[in-house]
Amino acid sequence: MTKKMMSENGIEFEEVDMSQNPAAAQQARDLGYQSAPIVITPDEHWSGFRVDKIRALAGALVPA
Repeated sequence: MTKKMMSENGIEFEEVDMSQNPAAAQQARDLGYQSAPIVITPDEHWSGFRVDKIRALAGALVPA
């Protein structure tokens, strides 16, 4: 659901398979996460489907 909503809102993202990327898995653990999806932006990070956070990201993409 996170990927779908981000795509629908024009938010570019990189999908990382943590089972194939030990460094990404370690980064997630270091941030305290134990389940995916994990979203990491330049300003914050969160886990799970967060409509509020995705909407905020989409709103930041609207040109002034």
